[in-house]
Amino acid sequence: MIRRRTAGPESAFERSGAEVYRPVQRPAAWLRDVLKGQASGIVLGAAAWAMWAEPASVDLVGMASLSYAAWVLPRRVVLPLRLP
Repeated sequence: MIRRRTAGPESAFERSGAEVYRPVQRPAAWLRDVLKGQASGIVLGAAAWAMWAEPASVDLVGMASLSYAAWVLPRRVVLPLRLP
């Protein structure tokens, strides 16, 4: 039997199944997921730096960071190791 050779895109140029679909999440939902994820430490750290750099902003930034921390901290904790 003769082996057929298919001329087409090579595997380096083909997209996998996950790359074919565009994200359909609204930008507000994406931002909420980002802010509740790993970026929460960066946001709170930036707020602490802002209060250190400009002490007059403690009232405004302090209340905003406390509100943000109350929104972020109730999330479920994911432990890096499995409990025995």
